Amino acid sequence: MISDDLLTEFTRKNKGFFDRLLKWNMNSQYVAGKFIGFIPKVTFPLIRYEPYPEITGYGVSLFSKLYKVFKREEYFKRAVLASNAILRMQLPSGAFKSLLKEGSKEAIFDSLMMINGLIDFYEISSEEDVFMRAIIALERMLKIFQSKNILLHLQASEINAPYFHIAKGIIPLIKAYLYLEDKRYFRAAENLADFVVRNFQNQDGGFRLQLNIPSWNRFHYLCYALEGLIALASQNPRLLNNVKKAMVYLINNRKIDGAIYYSFSSNGLPIKNKVDIAATAQSVRIFLLGYSITHEGKFVTAALKALNYLAKRQHKKIGSKLVNGGLPFGYHAIIDCLAACSWATQFATDSILLLLNLDNLAYKEKLIITF
Repeated sequence: MISDDLLTEFTRKNKGFFDRLLKWNMNSQYVAGKFIGFIPKVTFPLIRYEPYPEITGYGVSLFSKLYKVFKREEYFKRAVLASNAILRMQLPSGAFKSLLKEGSKEAIFDSLMMINGLIDFYEISSEEDVFMRAIIALERMLKIFQSKNILLHLQASEINAPYFHIAKGIIPLIKAYLYLEDKRYFRAAENLADFVVRNFQNQDGGFRLQLNIPSWNRFHYLCYALEGLIALASQNPRLLNNVKKAMVYLINNRKIDGAIYYSFSSNGLPIKNKVDIAATAQSVRIFLLGYSITHEGKFVTAALKALNYLAKRQHKKIGSKLVNGGLPFGYHAIIDCLAACSWATQFATDSILLLLNLDNLAYKEKLIITF
């Protein structure tokens, strides 16, 4: 069990942190015309970007989980708006456009995050049509994930091929398996995990960004891959040692203040002047789930240290409501003063939700709904 004293101390030190995160997420939902999605990437004070599908997928998941925890009708309405925005992006084939412009190809990672959001919305709404449309989209990709040579299928496909962070796609595959009890989804999740571990994980637990450059790593992608592998480990512990090695690697390569580096260079040296705020927020979830698996206190300590770092970096008093309450990128001092990173702010909100509910988190099926 996590001590109430630890939670009380974190809340005392960072009063208003979670409330500001919530307000930022509410403000970042783009309300204009018919597409009520979430704005992507940077949000400069006087600029509104077009909504982006991947970020909208995260938004559906976040508001669905917020509704589950707090039962506020406003969160449910926001999840409805965002899920409808995603469904309007779906083509008759079941594919999702990766951009709003005509002729854009499907980005497989983005589509998987939208599918994941729709499945999360189904959990709070019981809307069968939403669930089936998510499954139709997932079915299009099943052949790729079931293949003995996933990389060959990705390269040959018109679908935009990703790096090893595609492992996060295990999450909607496992959710589909749990809802439908269709082992095809589970076998596809295992096959995808094996592909990523076999081709991208190094002996030290880290992941290489490219097949032939073992020392080049991107920590944001590492966190994506870990989230997917943890989801599979909740149902099958076969790759649990790979997960533990990667979590230890992440702990060992933090900055002393709890932040996560942006990447390793091609020579394997950390880029010390760059912090990835999104990866830092993701590491909180990973460490907390690591605690739920191992019950080792070092994971809770690492999670709280990362959260304390994030709280110190939060925008608080800048005039624009789209920046106020958001988290920066961490890459560049000037940009960090003027811009917020959508996904970092979403992930941090989600991480605190997990922290608040970790003592009620059961291993196996319930673990999966935290993503």
